[in-house]
Amino acid sequence: MYKVMIVDDEIPAREILLCIINWEDTDFRIVYSASNGKDALDKYTDIKPDLIITDIQMPIIDGLDLIEEVQKINKSQKFLILSCYEDFTYAQRAMKMGVTDYLIKDLITPNDLYGILAKTQTDLDNITIKKSEIKKEHKLLNFLKENKDIALRKLIFNDISQDDCYNLIENLNLNLNGKLFVLFLIQIDNFFKYIEDENFYTNTLNEIIKNVSETIEELNIGECFYSENGEFTAIVRLSPTISEADIINECYYLAQEIRKRISLMHNISLTISVSSTFKKPFKIKKYFDEAFKLSKMKVFLGNDTIILNNTFVKNLDLDTDTLAKRINAINIAIEQNNIENLKSELTHLYDKDIRGFMQFNYLNYINSSLLDLVVRTCNRYSIAYEDIFSTSYLPIEILSTKETVEEMSGWFIEIFTKIININFNNSFKNKYSKKVADSIDYINKNLFNQSLSLTDIAENINVHKVYLCRIFKEETGENVTQYILKARIDKSKEIILSTNYKLYEISDKLGFNSPQQFSILFKKVTGITPNQFRDSYFKNL
Repeated sequence: MYKVMIVDDEIPAREILLCIINWEDTDFRIVYSASNGKDALDKYTDIKPDLIITDIQMPIIDGLDLIEEVQKINKSQKFLILSCYEDFTYAQRAMKMGVTDYLIKDLITPNDLYGILAKTQTDLDNITIKKSEIKKEHKLLNFLKENKDIALRKLIFNDISQDDCYNLIENLNLNLNGKLFVLFLIQIDNFFKYIEDENFYTNTLNEIIKNVSETIEELNIGECFYSENGEFTAIVRLSPTISEADIINECYYLAQEIRKRISLMHNISLTISVSSTFKKPFKIKKYFDEAFKLSKMKVFLGNDTIILNNTFVKNLDLDTDTLAKRINAINIAIEQNNIENLKSELTHLYDKDIRGFMQFNYLNYINSSLLDLVVRTCNRYSIAYEDIFSTSYLPIEILSTKETVEEMSGWFIEIFTKIININFNNSFKNKYSKKVADSIDYINKNLFNQSLSLTDIAENINVHKVYLCRIFKEETGENVTQYILKARIDKSKEIILSTNYKLYEISDKLGFNSPQQFSILFKKVTGITPNQFRDSYFKNL
């Protein structure tokens, strides 16, 4: 059972929360109601609530300041913000503080609260599961030579003297005698997706740990240890040189060799971040921090990457004007129901526009701006979050699961495409009579049905095909066959741009007799062939 603390200076608001749902039907119980943030903060340590439901504007200490103070005590504390203010600036500040759940008091429904509680319960259950998984990981660490791991951690993180350093190296026979070193931070990509597999944790991860250590030993380049969450730290000995080019080449070769061997053994990808060089293998925490900071750049560079400090170029200018123009272009594409332009603008934004900046605050600024556009667009077209996300709220936390800008871009493309499709469907339902609107809806849902025809449509909507043919032509300006062809061509464009399907596969999926017929009809409708369409799109990116 999870404990809930309510924080609101308005008695009616606290009472509404008590009775808006049957708390007995949930795994949550209200254990305390505070009248302001100070009251809540004073009781927090004693009560230790699992969920805090708080108002924003309150006397003495407001809701956002309460969140900030509580997070100093417990960074993983779960919050739900309730406010009278439908202002995205509050959500933005809360989002920066890690709060993802935000509801408007006057609009809250029992289903909203049940939905938030269900999601929060899942998060809390997952925390418990992760704690259990961490315990399993610690058991796996026992397979390593414990003394060596402790020694390596001490060399990196502790303030150790030179004499103690070399005593450790000699007594434990560490392969760290040299005059030039770098630090490798080796990460298993998408690690938290793998840990859902019990076999990975009990068998595969242990094998990977063993194989990485063996690879470092076989290459005779230094020492490494496994820390946690799919990360290895290696102190790597280089050949003595003063040539920057030689250092880059050797680091790249060694990192590539490690990636190649481990990837072949386990069918996984690794990202390896390489620090700058140092001459003595101790008091090197700053080089670990350097490699760790570099590893964060894989959100821009993608997984399965070698990130060398020597070749990393920083650019600290934030081009907010370009972002504003791109957001406006995305908004126009949505208004025009133009999925092709939408994908092009988002791809540019996360690819060409962001290259060179590589700063998380700029990336967060982009994501925040796009989330704001999602909110405004849904409000403008009266689209419910349920229709897009299958939840009654905006699930901001999904972005935190995306490891690369490609994944982030893909998520926003998916969301905005859904908005366009929902808005388009709503618009044609208002534009046409019920019979014609039903016909169009049936056509769009059955484009992959090779037997789709006038007779099939007429039977489905229970009308004579002659009558349907007449009213369809009168209202749309096209006969049913022409409309089906154009709809299939539009669908084929979408598939061409969003998948790697071959043209013959697309032709077959959409019910064309042959790839040749598909190409001829595509050109008849668009003026160019499918291959020309694909080439022109990607040429412009």
